[in-house]
Amino acid sequence: MKKSLKHIRLAPQLYEELLRRIWCGDYPAGTQLESVSKLTELLGMGKHSVEAAVDMLAADGYLKKHPGRAPLIVMPQRKGVLHLAATGMNTSGELQMHYEKSPRRYLFKDSVLRALRKNNCHCTSIYDWQTLQKALPVLDGIVHFQFLDKPHNPAPQVGLPVLTVKNMLEEVLQPNTVYTDRDQAVEKTAYYMISHGVKSVLSLQRGNDVLHNEREKLLQKIMDGFGRSDLFYHTAITQGVSEKHAAAPLKAFLEKDPRRPIGVLAQGDLLARGCAQTALECGLQLKKDIIIVGCTGLPEAASWHPAVSSLTSPFASLGKCAAESVIKLIRSKQDLEPQIIYGQLIIRET
Repeated sequence: MKKSLKHIRLAPQLYEELLRRIWCGDYPAGTQLESVSKLTELLGMGKHSVEAAVDMLAADGYLKKHPGRAPLIVMPQRKGVLHLAATGMNTSGELQMHYEKSPRRYLFKDSVLRALRKNNCHCTSIYDWQTLQKALPVLDGIVHFQFLDKPHNPAPQVGLPVLTVKNMLEEVLQPNTVYTDRDQAVEKTAYYMISHGVKSVLSLQRGNDVLHNEREKLLQKIMDGFGRSDLFYHTAITQGVSEKHAAAPLKAFLEKDPRRPIGVLAQGDLLARGCAQTALECGLQLKKDIIIVGCTGLPEAASWHPAVSSLTSPFASLGKCAAESVIKLIRSKQDLEPQIIYGQLIIRET
C-alpha cells in the first residue's frame, strides 16, 4: 500500500480510501487486501480502527473474510445500491478535495456521505480528475461542491447525473442544484447594525476573498438603501485570518474614525475574535461602541469569551439536502427544481 495513506487516522477515512481504490481498479476483484496486522503496521494506526474499516467494507460486500487469511476483494452485486462520489472544485476548475482543510467543509462532506449511506448508497470522495475518470464505470452519480462562484460543471465531461452544490446564491438558478443563500443573513446583519446606530463599517479580509467581497458589497448596498450617506466604509487587508492579525488594522481604523458605534465585518470568526479582544483592550464596550460579526460560522465561536456573532452557512443541512436530491435525480431521471438553503446571522456577545 502507498505511503499516501499514512495520514489516515480514522476508520471512516480509511474505508473511503480503500473503497476509492477498489472502484478505480487499484485493488482488482479477486486479489487479496493486506491483512489487518499488515495494514496496522503500514499505516501506523490502531488495530481497532483498521478492523472497523475492514468490517465496513465486508458489510458492504467488497471483502470476503476468511480466518487466518487476508481478506479477498470482490465487487458486490448492486441490488439497488447506488455508487456515488462527492467531489469539489477550486477556482481554477481543477478537481480538488479541500474539505479536510476546513471544519465547515468537512462537515458538509461528512453530512453528504452519512445521508447517502442511510439511503442504501455506497459513496466516497474523489480527489482528482484522473481518479474520477477511473471510477466512472462504477459510479451512478456525483455530488459536486462548487466552493467559489467561478462556474464549472463537470456534467458534460463525465456523462453522469451531477448535482451541483454552491455556497453562494446566483442570479440565475440552474436545474439539479442546491444553493446557500447568504443574502438574507447579510441583510439581517445590516438591519442589526443600523438599529444600533452604526456610524462606520470596517471590512476585514485577507487578500481578494471572493465570498467576503460579495458580502461586503451586499452589506454596503443594503445600507445605502437606507439613505445613510454619512456611513463610512473601509476595507483593510490582513496578513491572515487568526486572532493576531486583527489588532493592527482595527487600531488603525479606530484612530482614523473616532465616531461610535462602528461595525466590523470580519472574513473569519477567528479574525472577529481578535477584533473583540482588541476592542476590549482599547476600552470599547461590545455592542455599544463596536459590533463585530464573523463570516465562517464556527460552532466553537459560541463558547469563546466573548462569544462571537457570526454569519453561518448551514453546511450539515446543505449536505443532507444534496444527498437526498442526487438520489432523486438518479432515480427519477428528470431535472429537479433548484433547492435553496438559507444562511443565518447568529447574534452573540459581540
